[in-house]
Amino acid sequence: MNEELSLDQFFKNFVRFINRNKSFLIVFIFINLIIVSSYYFIIRPVQYRSIALCTSQIDKFENQREFQRVAIDLINNLQIYIEVRDFEALSDVLSVDLDVAKSFVYINATQLYQLDMNEEYRNVHKFEIELIVNNNKHYDAIEKGILYYFNNNQYLIDISESYMTAKISLYNDIVNEIDALQKERNTTRHKGDFIKTEVNSEDAVNEIIALSQKRESTLRDTKISKVFSFVQGFNRLNEPQNNIFQWNLITACISFIFGLFISLVREKI
Repeated sequence: MNEELSLDQFFKNFVRFINRNKSFLIVFIFINLIIVSSYYFIIRPVQYRSIALCTSQIDKFENQREFQRVAIDLINNLQIYIEVRDFEALSDVLSVDLDVAKSFVYINATQLYQLDMNEEYRNVHKFEIELIVNNNKHYDAIEKGILYYFNNNQYLIDISESYMTAKISLYNDIVNEIDALQKERNTTRHKGDFIKTEVNSEDAVNEIIALSQKRESTLRDTKISKVFSFVQGFNRLNEPQNNIFQWNLITACISFIFGLFISLVREKI
């Protein structure tokens, strides 16, 4: 009973306290909202947020199963230049003009997942890049810069060339094996044992078909295996990112709390 009366009394005192200081609290919150809004519209540069869908074959070149981990880390490494505002270094890394590099505000890559039949999330062979810039006229240059960044990384060049060399060698071996099987099949046809000839010929045909499928798969793999590719480029957004409502809400809450503290100090003084 005493606890209920104490809580009721505390609530009544708190309401009286707010009522006594409501003019100060309203003015304090209003001033802070004006300051935040002024910064957002006058000082803070306009920002555009965009998403790109990408893929990479680096895991294949390394013969690993980490999916897009290396490509994601390479993209996220660019954020270091942005955080220290070393845009000249960023310009060199991406081979873009300095004004393009200065337009970067934030960049981040994340692995994509999909829900399987067992309701478990599985990695997919794609990832997305979130990009925030203060100028929406440089998307083409940025995409070319990211492609340059991957295609001119010496480590990636070395492992991709090694992979392609092995694939081409495999392709040539398959072609040679198919030629040898076809010659053996033609030779077998001239022998006298008809049944044995037909059996051997059928086996050769089946093996040639299997090797032909492997040959086409290998050829296709050499053509589509790239260090980095855009599945979908950055969205060309004309409307800037607008989150002033969230910032004003946070500002109002924080201002109210600080206003209560200042009001309490004023009354004690």
